Amino acid sequence: MSLKIVITGASGHIGTRVCKLIGDKAHVVALVGSADGREKAQGAAETHVVDLDQPDGLAELFAGADAVCAITAGDAKPDRERNALEAAAKAGVGYAVKLSSESVPLTEGRPGKPDPVAARHTANEADVRRLFDAYAIVRPTWWANLDQLPSVKAGLAQHVFAWPRRETSLAPIAPDDVAATIAALLLNPAPGTRTLPLTGPETLTIDQIASHYAAALDCQVEVPDLTPDSYADWLTTHTPMTKMEAEVTTATLMPFADRRDAPVSNAVETITGRPPQRFADYLAANFSADHLKEK
Repeated sequence: MSLKIVITGASGHIGTRVCKLIGDKAHVVALVGSADGREKAQGAAETHVVDLDQPDGLAELFAGADAVCAITAGDAKPDRERNALEAAAKAGVGYAVKLSSESVPLTEGRPGKPDPVAARHTANEADVRRLFDAYAIVRPTWWANLDQLPSVKAGLAQHVFAWPRRETSLAPIAPDDVAATIAALLLNPAPGTRTLPLTGPETLTIDQIASHYAAALDCQVEVPDLTPDSYADWLTTHTPMTKMEAEVTTATLMPFADRRDAPVSNAVETITGRPPQRFADYLAANFSADHLKEK
């Protein structure tokens, strides 16, 4: 008998990928936020439009499920994912996989107000630990599609890769590798608890990342020498961002920007049995100048 797996955020960036990967191996119940999301959750045996702000009736959707996969928008309020997790626990679901973020450990104990994404994931990680005896929390670092960040996209359109500190290094991970890891964890539920950092296979400096974009765009990509303060000013001058938006963006990037030697994790290969995709290979397969023109 196949596993019954309920996925929240099944119409999103990662949720759609997970549905496709496990749809023919498990009975997937996809929870989406709008009618438009029904078509995106391909591979699901059932698709339900739900409002996670309204917890009444959610537990019924988890009846008989073996696992819950918690994927919600990074800027969502913690209550949304909490309602889904509590409904799953109430229905007797014994295993949870949560998509979190590397920003959680990077902001722990950091002075100042944490960025909204880290704050939300921190709260919902605590919910997972409180509600489930068996779980896996995955904490991916920056996605390899860095060009989808409004700040990066606007800069690349001007042949510039701007970052709060030029000395930063990153280990970008392909979205497909995140989804494949989550899929493997869902299909092979294990007792106990795991918290897994997910990265790409290599550490890259900002200059190296810019050079990869330059090769993809077939042009020079400048890397300006910026500080956190001048980065926020750069955003307000060179992008449509307001001062407040620029300050929030800078605060979100700073835990990563302060790092000179980003660690590389072997979790993707350990869980999936194959190495994660290199950044250059990801760009070759997924990026073109046309992406910078899309709204």
